Amino acid sequence: QGSNRAARAPRPSPLRGAMGGPCLLRPTTASGAAGAKAIIGPSCTDNFQSAPFEVDGLEYQSVEQAYQSLKFVELAMREKIRKVMKKPTENESAFGMRCWQAAHSAAAKLRKDLEAVKVESMYRLMRAKYDQHPELQRELLATMGSDIEGGPCTIWTSKKTGKKHRWQDWNALIQIRIREELSSPDSELLGSICARFDQYLAEEGGAKLPLPVAIAAPCEQPALPAEAGAFDDDGTLDVNEEQQDEEAQALEAVAKDVEGADLPQDS
Repeated sequence: QGSNRAARAPRPSPLRGAMGGPCLLRPTTASGAAGAKAIIGPSCTDNFQSAPFEVDGLEYQSVEQAYQSLKFVELAMREKIRKVMKKPTENESAFGMRCWQAAHSAAAKLRKDLEAVKVESMYRLMRAKYDQHPELQRELLATMGSDIEGGPCTIWTSKKTGKKHRWQDWNALIQIRIREELSSPDSELLGSICARFDQYLAEEGGAKLPLPVAIAAPCEQPALPAEAGAFDDDGTLDVNEEQQDEEAQALEAVAKDVEGADLPQDS
């Protein structure tokens, strides 16, 4: 159980085109219903975004890098992944995939409670990034008025409950949770989302080792963006619709390729 099941070299799969990328936004109508057309969300919602932040005194270049590093027990393996640096000509997607591959290219001992803490760890790392980048908090808050949906990503089935989980669902919940923490910390929605995280952790047996980062003090709520044209008159985001249509269609095509693929459980 403690060894990395993906120690062999990753085989070609739709995964390379599916991991990484920002979440999708689905603007809501005046009645509160979600609109039909999804648009690409801001870069801050992407686990692969290069935005250096510190966790327990060590710097990571992205949330994905920190997550892949901190799921291991041995310090040497953690440092191997943490020291992967983005190349000058490399985009964030390629850098993120190199971090992912570094974690799946050699046998190493994983946290024994990884399946239980993986969702909570990803949330805490994403929250740490936002805590240390107020400008990204403003980007996230600018999505208010839209539902957040995760982009195509990997899936896993719980060995304890038999439930099937998709990272795209949890990634969306992480962004919504942090947005609520920044804007409406007493909301019923936030309470229900936190309960889902607690339920997952409990069902999987709870944390057996310290979690990778302690939550910082509540962030000071940044002012909402006031730039002209940030929102249309109906309260939805003002976007380049032609470009967003093309990007959304590309993501939907990837999603179809990923659906049903044999994707790794410990991503």
